[in-house]
Amino acid sequence: MGHEACITLDDPSGWNRALDGVRHGFAHTWENAYAMRLTTGYPTYLYVYTSGETRIVCPVAERTFSGYVDIVTPYGLSGFVSNGTCPEFGHHWRQFARTRGYVCGYFAIHPLLMDESLYPVHELEEQNEIYVIDLRRSLDELFARLSTNRRRVVRDMDKSMRIVQNRERLADFFLRHYHEFMSAKGASSVYQFSPQTLSFLTGLENVFMFGAANEDDRLESVSMFACTRDVATYLFNVSIPEGRRHAAPLLWCGIEHARSLDIHWMDLGGGIRKNDSLAEFKRRFGGDAKPLKALKQIYDTPVFESLCREVNVDAARSGYFPPYRRP
Repeated sequence: MGHEACITLDDPSGWNRALDGVRHGFAHTWENAYAMRLTTGYPTYLYVYTSGETRIVCPVAERTFSGYVDIVTPYGLSGFVSNGTCPEFGHHWRQFARTRGYVCGYFAIHPLLMDESLYPVHELEEQNEIYVIDLRRSLDELFARLSTNRRRVVRDMDKSMRIVQNRERLADFFLRHYHEFMSAKGASSVYQFSPQTLSFLTGLENVFMFGAANEDDRLESVSMFACTRDVATYLFNVSIPEGRRHAAPLLWCGIEHARSLDIHWMDLGGGIRKNDSLAEFKRRFGGDAKPLKALKQIYDTPVFESLCREVNVDAARSGYFPPYRRP
């Protein structure tokens, strides 16, 4: 007989204990969930299912629409992760979701951590791909996998910039330029994080940053990374116009640092769409492409269809989900 629990953000110690012994990424952590709540305000908890020695966990945020609640994983790639197998888990999860009165759920799944036995195949949709780097390779091997241009940039970076690691300076630059940079890039509303979220991220022990300064020691670019013992994640690069050339060497600094921490993987993320310019930037670092899948579940079909009719959209699982929340 399994046991279920919901660990809220008021219990960071309990959250960390539940993750202990389970492979997970930064988006599973209390730190990420708390940071995202500072922007969204969504009630957020870590769902925990325990059966014998097996533990399955997933961060969940609750959203209200027209008086009904649907759920989503907080920003980043997470999904259900476990330390064992549990064939009956899907049945217990759906029963839990219906008991809570949820209409539907959207889960962004980390490809490196995905256990397919936890997911009904017909409810999974491939949406994009990310690039990952196996940090167990030697630095020479990692360097050799870079594109010709990336190798040149890494070789010459000591001539073109000064690496800055002073956390206070980097945080100040990041906070001052983040929103202007994202606006100039035409970034979607997903990246409109509150100052409180951004400030919290810059102060975390499991977040590290590298910056690039010019010959006058003026900061021009900062890259931010987050890590767990299993995987490092490339979160953001923020630059002033003349500093955009530094994005590639700063990413290499992050790769080197994550490898020095004995982390096995670096998640570079992907593009907005497959094969766009952002995806190409990451592909040139020699990473392996992994399919990015999302779990889309409907728990209350009549209410789901009613909400879709309310905003005059098709009640389909494919495409933007849930469709009634389409911007």
